[in-house]
Amino acid sequence: MRTTDFSRAPRQARAAAMVVAEVAGSSDAPGARTSGGSGTSVDVRRAAFSWARRARRTSATVDGAVWQTAYRLRGPELVRGVIAYLETAEQALALAGALAADGRGATVRTRVLVAEESGYSNGVWRAEGPTMSHVERFTPVTREVERGVEPPLVADPRVTARGASGGRGGRAGRRPRGPVRAPGSPVDAHATFIGATRYRGLRSWLILSREWFPMVAKMRRMHGYLWHAVYWEAPFTLGTLAFFETRDDLLVFARLPEHRRLMQWITRGTRNGTGGYIRLHVAAEPGGATDGGDRVGVHRPVDDRDAPDTHGTAHGTADEHPGGASS
Repeated sequence: MRTTDFSRAPRQARAAAMVVAEVAGSSDAPGARTSGGSGTSVDVRRAAFSWARRARRTSATVDGAVWQTAYRLRGPELVRGVIAYLETAEQALALAGALAADGRGATVRTRVLVAEESGYSNGVWRAEGPTMSHVERFTPVTREVERGVEPPLVADPRVTARGASGGRGGRAGRRPRGPVRAPGSPVDAHATFIGATRYRGLRSWLILSREWFPMVAKMRRMHGYLWHAVYWEAPFTLGTLAFFETRDDLLVFARLPEHRRLMQWITRGTRNGTGGYIRLHVAAEPGGATDGGDRVGVHRPVDDRDAPDTHGTAHGTADEHPGGASS
């Protein structure tokens, strides 16, 4: 259910802003040099590794630190990064500046995203009372707002006829179609969500997995998807961080049939879970990514794709580890 009071939710939900910062190592080509022409690939890798260690330490001890985790991306270059949540947007901007200035030979990219005031909470994490329920309708995307169109129902029986605890074997229906998108980087996101659910136990995890894996397979094929990861907290809490190119891309993901069924399943009493939350974060300003030579506040634009038409401790991606959140 929607809320603006996260006082009883986990610390991640109470953060007002977040910073994503990363450095690239170097290509695997022997003797490769940086784009600036200084230092061998070994020097660049060493600088990147050192920065990553300092970034973790700084993110954990800076004023306003709430929670942080690291990630690694493999591709032409090995990328190391940190995702940090902070109490205020001002503290996030200050941390982004400090991390960018601490490259010491490594090119640092940062992005600051600010939490939307309204989010979602349920059960024991809901300040208004321990109610388990999902919203009636999804949050409208840009084109729905512009056209005055009402967003679809969450519990639309035409979409949610089969589900996590129903249907034959409780399995999701069709196999996802289309190619898997090449993994992106969290630092390129203009919208992200962090959410978690406190599950009852292993049985709940098993039922969750029946919808989770098909949902992730579809998400990785979606327009605007960049990267995601899962975190665990004892005893049975699973949380998800997911990064998208635009806010509309993120909102469209929530409308996947598997996600709709999970929203209804987890809020059907307290048999499967006892609490949940979701917070959305959006880029502090358009193109809010900064590169190493720039000072924070001097932004190089990152082109957004057109908004989609909706009618009709975490390291790397975490496809093999189910997580979820309640709305």
